[in-house]
Amino acid sequence: MVDSTCERGNGLVASTTYTYYPDGPAKDQKWTESNPVSGTITFTYDDNNNVDTETRQRTVNDVTIEEVTSDYSFTPIRSELA
Repeated sequence: MVDSTCERGNGLVASTTYTYYPDGPAKDQKWTESNPVSGTITFTYDDNNNVDTETRQRTVNDVTIEEVTSDYSFTPIRSELA
């Protein structure tokens, strides 16, 4: 786990926590990103270590109010030469 803290010009402090996959094909890739403003984002990866899905959880008072998943998987385009 890695913590990153940034103080804004207005004196507010934003803290973001990152976790990384400990092993397997996605080893060392970002697993989660969390902060109090945007909530938690969880990442999965394809066999080429490209982001496959990104799930955003938004919470209020530690209760999940919304979960949105974006799927970035694709099928390669193949062209036939005549």
